[in-house]
This record gives sequence, C-alpha cells and structure tokens, in this order.
Amino acid sequence: MEALGDRLRKARKAKGLTIEELHNATKIRVVYLNAMEEGKFHELPGDVYVRGFLRNIAKVTGIAGDELVLEYDRIRRDSRIQKAEVHHGEKEPIKERDNTVKAIPIIVIILIIAAALIITIGFRGLRDKSDDNTVDVLTIENDSHSIPETENDTGAEIRHDVEEVQDINSVQDTGEIGLINNTKDSHELSVVVTERCWVRVIADGQRLFERTMLPGEIATWTASRDIQMKLGNAGGIDITCNGIHMGPPGKSGDVIELTFPVPGL
Repeated sequence: MEALGDRLRKARKAKGLTIEELHNATKIRVVYLNAMEEGKFHELPGDVYVRGFLRNIAKVTGIAGDELVLEYDRIRRDSRIQKAEVHHGEKEPIKERDNTVKAIPIIVIILIIAAALIITIGFRGLRDKSDDNTVDVLTIENDSHSIPETENDTGAEIRHDVEEVQDINSVQDTGEIGLINNTKDSHELSVVVTERCWVRVIADGQRLFERTMLPGEIATWTASRDIQMKLGNAGGIDITCNGIHMGPPGKSGDVIELTFPVPGL
C-alpha cells in the first residue's frame, strides 16, 4: 500500500496542493488523506468507500481514477492471498494437537467400559451365591411393560416466510461501515443504473424503495439522518452522495449493504 500512497502524494504535490487544499476540493477528511498517502488504508472506513475517495482524489489531481481503484484492488487481493498461505502453513501442527486431544476421551471411555464389565461380573457372582429369597433387583428395574409409550404429535405445521418487513428499530447496517455524519441537516443520495440491479432503500428507518432497476434509470432519495441501501449488483449502479461522485461501490454480481452519508464526505 505504500507505493499507492506515494503515488497519491506525488500527484498532489505535482498539482501544488496542500493536504488542506485537497480536503477543501474533495471534502475528504484530512486524517483520511494523510492515512492514504502513508499507505495506511486499513485506517479508512472500508473498501467500498476507499474506492470513492480514490476516484475523487483522481479528479482533483488529474490522474486516472479507474487505474487507482484497480491498483488498490490488486494490492488488497495479493494481501489476502499471502494471509491465506500463512494460515494454511499453520494448519498441520494444529491438527496434530487436535488429534491428541481427541484421543484422550476415547481412552477414558475404554477404561469406563472395562470398569463396568468388572463390576457387572462381580455383581453376578454375588447374586448367584445369595439366598433364594433375595429380590432380583435387575429384573424389577427392567420391567417396564406397564409404562405406555407416548406417540409424538406430528400435526404441527412450520411456516417459513419468504420475506419479512422489518420494524424500524430492527433495521441494522451490515455493510462495511456504520458510521454516520450528522453535521448536515439533510442528505441526498442519487444513483444512475448501468446494469440490471435490485435496489432497496431505507431512509431514516422507513423503507422508501425496493425493486429491480433497469439500465438508464435515475433516482434520488433524501433523509435527515441516514440512508441505508442494499444492492443485488454493486457493479451496475453509479452512486453520488451529497454531491460527491463515488462511482460503482463494487463489482458486477456483488451483493452489498451500505450506509450513507460516508464518513469524511
């Protein structure tokens, strides 16, 4: 990520801009701008919003926004592959320890069974030597014919709802970020559809919109607190929040949930 951060810093300086001037032009918080130039992208809200930040910085500094996003995605992908390889290399010793732990209960069970057999044999020997009037305890305990069996009631019917409209208080943000910026009196979210995409919009806890949108459609929603959006095809929709163009929030086919406004915009 450091190489990408250096590229952003050089592009800003080539335009003769300070961090504060870049903040004024993009409306991105200074702390986020500094983090990106230092390669600390993990300190930003999330991948979806980082892509929007990169596109806005690119417009001001004159570099290719799509190229920056592709470089960021490549670095993130390589980082995940490296982590997976390290994790895979640690699996073998963990499995050996697990097998050792699993073997302990088996040994205990064998010992319990052996002890039970010894006790049973000893008990039978004592019973054979006992007086004829001795009550056969085992026979009494095993006499269960007088207890009727109860049939299970299979008449219950389980109902599965296909979709349930949630109460306002039950709506949760499961996207990459749930931080809300309440510094504005109202927030505006606009979309331009480029590919067929299912869209659901919840503004201030109220469901305003839910259907499949077709290429060429344009829509705008406003809210006083926040707007939650779920997309069935993140690569097929172009987003603008409070006048800041963010572009597609993901790739074609991605299903994601987002909350607006974005921190730093």
